Amino acid sequence: MIYDRLASEELLDVVREDCILVYVGKKPGAHSMRQEEINRVLVEYGGRYDNVVRLKGGDPFVFGRGGEEILALAGAGIAYEVIPGVTSAIAVPELAGIPVTHRGLARSFHVITGHTAEEGVTDDYEALAKLSGTLVFLMGLSNLEKITAELLRYGKAPGTPAAVIAEGATPYERIVRGTLSDIAERVRAAGLSSPVIIVIGEVADFSFRWEHDRRESGGEIAGRSAAGEESITAAEKTERYGVVATPRTLSAFRRRMEEAGKRMVPLVTMQTRRLPAYDTLKEQVTRLCDYDWVLFTSKQAVELFFEAVRECGTDIRVLAGCRFAVIGRGTKDVLKEHGICADFLPSHADTETFAGELAEALRREAVEKKGQETCGHVDEGEPVRILFPHAAQANPMTAELLREAGIAVTEVSVYDVEGKRCGDFSRLLEISDFVFFSASGVRAFFDGIKRGGYAVPGERGFWCIGNPTREALLYELSRLKNGTSEGHKIHVAEEASVEGLVSFIISQTALPE
Repeated sequence: MIYDRLASEELLDVVREDCILVYVGKKPGAHSMRQEEINRVLVEYGGRYDNVVRLKGGDPFVFGRGGEEILALAGAGIAYEVIPGVTSAIAVPELAGIPVTHRGLARSFHVITGHTAEEGVTDDYEALAKLSGTLVFLMGLSNLEKITAELLRYGKAPGTPAAVIAEGATPYERIVRGTLSDIAERVRAAGLSSPVIIVIGEVADFSFRWEHDRRESGGEIAGRSAAGEESITAAEKTERYGVVATPRTLSAFRRRMEEAGKRMVPLVTMQTRRLPAYDTLKEQVTRLCDYDWVLFTSKQAVELFFEAVRECGTDIRVLAGCRFAVIGRGTKDVLKEHGICADFLPSHADTETFAGELAEALRREAVEKKGQETCGHVDEGEPVRILFPHAAQANPMTAELLREAGIAVTEVSVYDVEGKRCGDFSRLLEISDFVFFSASGVRAFFDGIKRGGYAVPGERGFWCIGNPTREALLYELSRLKNGTSEGHKIHVAEEASVEGLVSFIISQTALPE
């Protein structure tokens, strides 16, 4: 895969591990390769491999140099296929709440590259100034003052609304609004950096984003922003939640947070890796009739259990002889996806409550069955048998507490969790809050901090899904050498699930009435 600077990291994350990645990105003043070199790379790899992806940001034919690259491939006799993209000229303003056309205001839009001056081309600003539609300039931050000055010189009204969107479609997006006469000064004062999209025209005064409209109008859609003001409040400019989670958890968390108008920044993805003991789990799956219960304390354990069931060719009807206990709602939901309703869910999703309440429930069941007390044990005769597949880092207290209650527990460490950095740690200062879904995620995050020599900014919010995660966080913060452990606010959700943590964050950060 040959990719640009503006290619989405989320797309790169799903690339196969055996795929060769070649970076050919450009940024102002620091090109990795000139276009001629990129063309040569495409021809070289296209001639060497059967399948080559040229991943570009936006659409390859909208100032993407796609045509030049195709001419190079065609000249070398290399077959190609074009897959249309979505141009940033439309998508970035749209995500910022700005339509490039709107009935009664703009019946057309015009896309202009902001790099023409550097390429020795002079735009016809006199013609541009006379256009009644929306003007969209790409890659024009360094030429913003010239663009606005020339449009004013040729008669464009000074009060024409204007907006500059920096790092659009990312969690770091910032929008500065103003008019043609003062937008350059406002952008300079805001310190925006490339890439930016410049929108000039009446539509630049719109902000079709629900969270903005709700603040402006108390719930009614206002649609228009105050000209000359940044479209996002000071709180929004810094309220970004850096997240450490598995891809599945991250996806669910992102969906719920974005529904609530919160910005997400994935920092570390936690990858599940099978351990050799997975074969032991497969052996136990073939003997499920030996167990009364199967115990799950994670979604990953549920998934691996059913993978083992499938790989062993186990008749799923054998599961009718087992009951299932889960630690929280998230694990319960994943189990239900496999057609099984949990038989036990604790009142709180923490290790001590889980093991204690399950042991007590089994003790009461044994008492009712025997009609006598059992000295605190579940059954002094034949103990209840539990199969407990879990992560290598699982809290040992779960099995210990159950065994103390006279329950026979067969533990199998079937997987390990490893962190893969996916966010830019050099921008941690722009993160207002950090969210962790596991103790292993905390360790992976701080390992990335130490390896890269980065600092954890002070006075930040930390959100944890449970007490084990909180304890791991406190330990890592106490060991900080590069950064600060002072001024942090650590929050722990009572319900250890994605929904529980999101609801907790929303309740604690809700805007006052």
